[in-house]
Amino acid sequence: MSFCDGPMIDAHHHLWGLSMGMHPWLVGGDDEEGPIGLGPLKRDYLVEDLVRDAANQKLVKLVHIQAG
Repeated sequence: MSFCDGPMIDAHHHLWGLSMGMHPWLVGGDDEEGPIGLGPLKRDYLVEDLVRDAANQKLVKLVHIQAG
């Protein structure tokens, strides 16, 4: 099922590679820490993952800003 009928621009998404060491809050600790648990986030999430997750959407553009 599609979120919307027309073309969509994803103006805010996150990508991360754990090997880059830029997200220490995702490494170590309890997988269930926090209100929803971090276990599902403790893996790389890259462009290929976003494309796969958006496969049923009419995603035509992406905006990604990397900030430290």
